[in-house]
Amino acid sequence: MNKETASSPENEKYMLIPREYVITQQPEDDDISLIELARIMARYKKTFYLIFFLVLSLGGAIGALREKQFEYKSTIEIGKIANEPVENPQTTKNKLENGFVPAVLAQFSEQNPEKTAPDVKVDLPKGATVIVLASRGPEEDAALHESLHQHILEALQKNHAPVIDRYKANIEEQLQVTLLDLAALKDDNHFRVEIIRFENRIARKNDEIKESQNNLELLREQIKGLEKLRDLKIKELKTANQQLEAFRKIQLDMLQQKNHNTGQQLLTQSMVNSEIQRLTKRVSDLEQFLEVTIDQERRKLQNQVQVAVLKIAQKKKELETIKFELAEFKLDRDEKIQKKTIEADAIKRKLKNIIETRFSSGTQKSVKPMGLTFLGFVVISLVLALIFGVLGVFLMNLRIKLKMEK
Repeated sequence: MNKETASSPENEKYMLIPREYVITQQPEDDDISLIELARIMARYKKTFYLIFFLVLSLGGAIGALREKQFEYKSTIEIGKIANEPVENPQTTKNKLENGFVPAVLAQFSEQNPEKTAPDVKVDLPKGATVIVLASRGPEEDAALHESLHQHILEALQKNHAPVIDRYKANIEEQLQVTLLDLAALKDDNHFRVEIIRFENRIARKNDEIKESQNNLELLREQIKGLEKLRDLKIKELKTANQQLEAFRKIQLDMLQQKNHNTGQQLLTQSMVNSEIQRLTKRVSDLEQFLEVTIDQERRKLQNQVQVAVLKIAQKKKELETIKFELAEFKLDRDEKIQKKTIEADAIKRKLKNIIETRFSSGTQKSVKPMGLTFLGFVVISLVLALIFGVLGVFLMNLRIKLKMEK
């Protein structure tokens, strides 16, 4: 019924849009059919070609005229001592990112205010001990990128130099001492001098032992003399005690006599008392001499004897050590020369294996420009040209339809 109404002559005279532009309702499908799409494209093909070639030409022109950007890479090998990096690679990366790279770029900007400093990226490959510097720029700026990378390297080298220099100086000192020892071992004159030196040491040690033995004998003689003196004093003490007993007996006898107050008896008694006092003091002095003086002197001499014996034993031990060193020196000269040679070679290898922080390779420019190539721009422009061409056609068709509806 709707079809009949829409197509009746009575309704057709009131239509504002020509019949050919009216899109009648399709009950089975509201989408534009491929046939109608082809008709629209054919109707506005000039518009499509114009937009297509315009977008394609614009993309091609941009691809042809844009400045080619190349990547510049420099690989920094972190210095090594004893086959180990002078610094943890991650620490070095952090220093570069947060310190040296910004400082070098800031200095460049200060010296060249009219230029923009390129962005320098720092990369640490996993498990590696090298740092990669990467920056992008046109081909004519190759020298600039190389210079910036070199300045960054020099800043890092100054930071690592003290550690490497200290280690190197220590190894060089070890090598110098080892080479001097090796030269002395190989020198026959030095060998003979060393033999004489050992023999002189043995002779001096023998003299010291002999002198110590003489001192020991002297001490023993002093002890013997002291023992003789002790025996003599004991005899004197015994005699004095006997005399004291005799006088005490006389004194007792005199006290027991009845007529002891005569002048002669008093004089005799006084003499006896005086002798008893003298003998008592003599006995006391002898006992003190024996118990104190003699004993102290004997202990002192005995201690000195013990010290002298130990000293002689020590000197004999030192003598045996010197004789052993002499025998070892004579027998092991060649072995020592071989050991010192091996030691010197090992130290030389350590010096040779010292690697200062450096470029493992110079600044390398990428073979091809970075980003899209001219062909890539053409392909993308072709796709965009098709999209914009179709879109332009549909917009044109829509515009005309809208005008028709008004």
